[in-house]
Amino acid sequence: MFVTFPTNKDKQIAFDFIEKFIRTIQKESIKEVVLYTERKIKAYERVINN
Repeated sequence: MFVTFPTNKDKQIAFDFIEKFIRTIQKESIKEVVLYTERKIKAYERVINN
């Protein structure tokens, strides 16, 4: 298997870019979990209140 990493202008692995990219993906994943949980709570509240 061959893996290609993003590189900077000096042809070194762009660790800063990779770290920012991973943090962005993590934030998006957390955001999706929060939204899912909020929808689930609202659904439970509708059932309880009716």
